[in-house]
Amino acid sequence: MAGPGAGESRGMQQAPLIWIKQAAPDRRHRADIHRKENMIQTRAIVLGAFAALLLAVPAKAQVLVDVSKISCDQYITQRITHMQTVNVWLAGFYAGRRNNPVVDTQALNRNGNKLSRFCESHREMPLLDAVEANTK
Repeated sequence: MAGPGAGESRGMQQAPLIWIKQAAPDRRHRADIHRKENMIQTRAIVLGAFAALLLAVPAKAQVLVDVSKISCDQYITQRITHMQTVNVWLAGFYAGRRNNPVVDTQALNRNGNKLSRFCESHREMPLLDAVEANTK
């Protein structure tokens, strides 16, 4: 019998180490593993592409508008852009001419309504001429 300390560690015997060699997977098993790895990669690529399509924001084209060419008819029918957009631009343009950085939103709405009524009866007139005629 062996004395204390030989094969024992504080009153417990150590179990012998057993090495188990796993058998190499057969071809079919390796093919299944390869197929699953490919399927996971393909799924990740497809999901990534789908997410990219969902998150992609369509780029808006920049449109330049020559306001001097807008007619009252185009303003009324909103063929160029929304009436409110033109009203804000006009308010800023004329405020800039007067060197006034303040835009009065109530006056903006009043002037927009007056301009719309004037343009209803002068559809062929250029919009800037209508604004000039309306402010006199």
